[in-house]
Order: sequence, then structure tokens, then C-alpha cells
Amino acid sequence: MWKEPTKRKTIGKPHEKVKHSIIGPDVTVGDNAVIEKSIISDSIIGDGAQVENACISGSLIGDNAQVIERPRILTIGDNSSLDFKSS
Repeated sequence: MWKEPTKRKTIGKPHEKVKHSIIGPDVTVGDNAVIEKSIISDSIIGDGAQVENACISGSLIGDNAQVIERPRILTIGDNSSLDFKSS
């Protein structure tokens, strides 16, 4: 008997446009979305949206929207704080 998993990950068709990324838990990816080099959790990614080099959680990305970050390599010392909030 099939049981629906408690942690859902739904990916539209075609889903081959998800590359080098971690998707889930609780993520819905729309048809023809392109996701590359990203980590996405608890979010909805709309049809035709593009997400690159991003870490997204608790987000709603609309149809044909783009989220493109620059890649980062960070070394942060002990007892440090780093805040990327924009003013």
C-alpha cells in the first residue's frame, strides 16, 4: 500500500533542468524551471523560474522569475557573525 511521505518534494516535468542542487524538504518546482548549484527547502518555485547559486528557504519564487546569486566561498573564524542583509 502506497503512503504519501511526510516530507514532500514535488518536481514538475521536465525535471532534468535541476543540476548540482539540493532540493527539499517540502519544495515544489514548476514545469520548465531551471535550478543550478542551489540549495532549496520549504519553498515553491514557479513555472519557468530560474534559480542559480542561491540558498533559499521559506520562499515563493513566481513564474518566470529569476534569482541569480554570485557564488561565495567563505572562511569564518570562531565566535564570528556574518550578515548579508541588505539595507
